[in-house]
Amino acid sequence: GSQPETWQAVNGEAAVAEVPFRSDKSLMLENTGTPVQASRQFDPVSGDLTVEAKVKPVESGWVTVPVLTDAEGRVAAKVAFYRNSFFISNGDNWVYVCDQEVPNNYYCAGNWFHIKLVLNTDTKRYDFYVDGAKRYGGASFAEDVSSVSCVSFGAEQENTLYVDQVKVYDSASLAR
Repeated sequence: GSQPETWQAVNGEAAVAEVPFRSDKSLMLENTGTPVQASRQFDPVSGDLTVEAKVKPVESGWVTVPVLTDAEGRVAAKVAFYRNSFFISNGDNWVYVCDQEVPNNYYCAGNWFHIKLVLNTDTKRYDFYVDGAKRYGGASFAEDVSSVSCVSFGAEQENTLYVDQVKVYDSASLAR
């Protein structure tokens, strides 16, 4: 299908795909030799912030799932999937998520994963969850960001990435 109006694509096109089901479509980013990225802007959120999405990297090439930035493009947090593993930014470094919470995790490409980041722009830290389980806690922001206003997903290497059910809300939990 065509690109959703609320998403902006760079170096390619983001398309609507009938995945996982015909009635539950997702955003598809397909890199067939050129990196492609799609982003969505929203009103700036500061303080507590949670971002969730279901993602499905079809193969194990590098994809970002997601990158969170402020209005000027400064990065708060980055998550990547590569070779059946997740990586996150901790300050200006990439960290293999198995280093902290659970050793020897394996995430097989071709499956759906529920990704969740719980951020606090005051402390400049965030926690990372996969399928409801905390996989890394207390990671530092990549840059000095006081609010978040953009979520981006990308296929940097040859791969197809499906993105579904993206949610951004202004608390650490939907329970209030």
